[in-house]
Amino acid sequence: MSADGRRNGPDEVAERALLARLAAAEPHGPKLLSGLVERLRAAGRLRDVIEPGGEPGTEPGAAAVGRTAVAGIAYDSRRVMPGACFVAVPGSHSDGHAYVDAAVVAGAGVLVVERPRSPGEVAPAVQLVVDRSQFALATVAAWWYEDPAATLGVVGITGTDGKTTTAGMAVAALEAAGVRTGLVSTADLKIGDVRAGALAHVTTP
Repeated sequence: MSADGRRNGPDEVAERALLARLAAAEPHGPKLLSGLVERLRAAGRLRDVIEPGGEPGTEPGAAAVGRTAVAGIAYDSRRVMPGACFVAVPGSHSDGHAYVDAAVVAGAGVLVVERPRSPGEVAPAVQLVVDRSQFALATVAAWWYEDPAATLGVVGITGTDGKTTTAGMAVAALEAAGVRTGLVSTADLKIGDVRAGALAHVTTP
């Protein structure tokens, strides 16, 4: 264990290196909300834009909304930072809409929701009303991270059993062919030459 109390086993060192690479890849500086509004509209997901004052997003109000600065994105209210966009995703066990208040308290400036709240309850946040938050989250992430799939080859493996094994075999085959790889699986996370056990064991990483 190091002087600062952190564990220093091989797994912990690799985990810290992996987290450092992820942090380094995080976009720096705010982005204007207008870009996200355009992306959601183009994807057919956007149903309405509700300003903090409660009016639909029409000119000149829409222009002001578009100039809203977004400092980050999150679908977990505990990870919301001031100025972030919080995406409320309904799940089988928990509904992100139940955490909208917590997100606003944490400083969320934009809420992506299926069921909008009274503007006074979530002021000063802007609400982007979408048809399906889960699908909209993919658009939000692609916008924030500047479409990584446009320059990275992506292989998705689905099924009941054998996904992790198949992913590992695919990585081994690609690397044997000289292709630099990354991996997200139930068991492992990998970025280039840094590999660590999955930070959270989930069946759908």
